[in-house]
Amino acid sequence: MSKLPHQSAATSTRGFTLIELLVVIAVIAILIALLLPAVQQAREAARRSQCKNNLKQIGLALHNYHDAHKMVPPAMIVQSFHNDRPNWGWGSLILPFLELSNIYEKLDVGPSTMIDAMNDPDRYAIMNEELPVFRCPSDARVGFPEDRKMRITAPWNASPIESTSALSNYVGNNGSFHMAPHDGQGGTAGSLTVCDRANGVFLPFQNRYAYHTGVCAGTENFPDKKVRFRDVTDGLSNTVFIGERATEVDSLNGKIECSAGLVYGGTHRFNPVQFTRILNTQGLHFVCFAGHQENLTGAGINAPDEDQCQQGLSSRHPGGVHVLLGDGSVTFLSENIDFDFSNSGGTGVVNSVYEALLSRNDGVAVGAF
Repeated sequence: MSKLPHQSAATSTRGFTLIELLVVIAVIAILIALLLPAVQQAREAARRSQCKNNLKQIGLALHNYHDAHKMVPPAMIVQSFHNDRPNWGWGSLILPFLELSNIYEKLDVGPSTMIDAMNDPDRYAIMNEELPVFRCPSDARVGFPEDRKMRITAPWNASPIESTSALSNYVGNNGSFHMAPHDGQGGTAGSLTVCDRANGVFLPFQNRYAYHTGVCAGTENFPDKKVRFRDVTDGLSNTVFIGERATEVDSLNGKIECSAGLVYGGTHRFNPVQFTRILNTQGLHFVCFAGHQENLTGAGINAPDEDQCQQGLSSRHPGGVHVLLGDGSVTFLSENIDFDFSNSGGTGVVNSVYEALLSRNDGVAVGAF
């Protein structure tokens, strides 16, 4: 029998050339570049949806509060007029209507002052736990802004100590008129007509035992000024109740501090020369989150100026902010919305769509926005 010639079992194996490998890498990089924006947009869409849902929950809580107390909750309960001394804000008052009664009861909101709570280690720890319903998921800022520290020790003019509270990205509409929540100090802010001229939704109350009955902060000469839905004569669907405030926004000069707000309450500052800012869950600039202040012009949406950004609406969403309207609906306002607060400091003249949305009773018809 003849044998077949021996054949080698070895076979030649051909690998990728360098050019082929580079082509594959380039294709993968192009696919990533094409898909990444879509993934980022999908994630932002989910975050925007959650932010919108947060505002809807807060809106439902405000309506339930109104049903129970026949009024909108106060911006804050002015228990202390001293600079940087903390006071309970509307965020604390609606906790039971957000299914957070356990926190409300542990903090003893109202009868106990916010200073009492912050001097109690157990309650102070609770106040620094973040509540997701008050945070926009697009705002990933962690940590406490320097200008949100509050003074909880005597004397009142001592340097602020490390006293903080959970942050909130949602601030209340206090109108387009400059108003200070202290005892008649500061010129026009101390006039007897200040409560009548306050055209927003949330007003500060002075008496900590009467915060469900409603007295505008100031002297005994101020009129009763609780705000009820029937007082929103422009229509609940045409009046902003709550809006977004970012911790910081991007500008041409880098990031600028917008400071967001606080969940439970905050403080105000008063300087004999000029008003500075109020620091609380409302993000108020002396009860004027988006309007005229004596030494400032009005603040639009995502204002590229730190002072204005700290009194206006802002967000990390591209192009604008979510706002909660009085009827409980949530809509998105463009950062290019028409705004002009040049005459808001007492004239009552409404110059823009934005200003009209911030006033509950200016009588101006607002079209599509």
